[in-house]
Amino acid sequence: MDMMRGLALWSLCLATIGSAGPAAAQSATTVLGGGMAQACSMAAMTAVRAAEFKRSRMRIPIPADALIACDRALQTETLTTRDLAATYVNRGVLLMGRTSYAQALSDYERAVRIKPKLAEAHANRGAALVGLSRNQEGIDAITLGLALQTEEPEKSYYNRAIARERLDDLKGAYLDYLKASELKPDWEDPQLQITRFTLTPK
Repeated sequence: MDMMRGLALWSLCLATIGSAGPAAAQSATTVLGGGMAQACSMAAMTAVRAAEFKRSRMRIPIPADALIACDRALQTETLTTRDLAATYVNRGVLLMGRTSYAQALSDYERAVRIKPKLAEAHANRGAALVGLSRNQEGIDAITLGLALQTEEPEKSYYNRAIARERLDDLKGAYLDYLKASELKPDWEDPQLQITRFTLTPK
């Protein structure tokens, strides 16, 4: 991704199975530009930060004016192809913060149509699919996002682990939680998930 131009893309992690819920790590991208599209991007960043403090399946409070900023950007501003796709991704993040996974999925799919090789669009699309319990589809989308080199792969591995665990692929889930932990050692949620697994010799 070109870090010198365009809007930031943000992503959230899903609540996990069981008692230990995830804290979504903050995205490390740069916000440039102005207008409603930037306001949308900043609102998505705020939602991600709020998610860091949530350890449950509760919704993240998303102010109505945050979504309005995204809507206005999409309806009234002239955006580059990348910024248009990014704004759909960022609005999707806000919708996921409200657990509106179907609406978020629609925005991520629009972003994919606009910019088919946008890694974050695929990674977030996968997260929304997992939120809708469409787990195999979620795995496929997340895997594509990883192949396209999403900026925060630890989130994608974590979300894919959730989907794999739901499909009883315990080895795959364990390896994905482990990879997420290795990529972001200070993120405790993957480590907590790893402790639920018992390794036995063959």
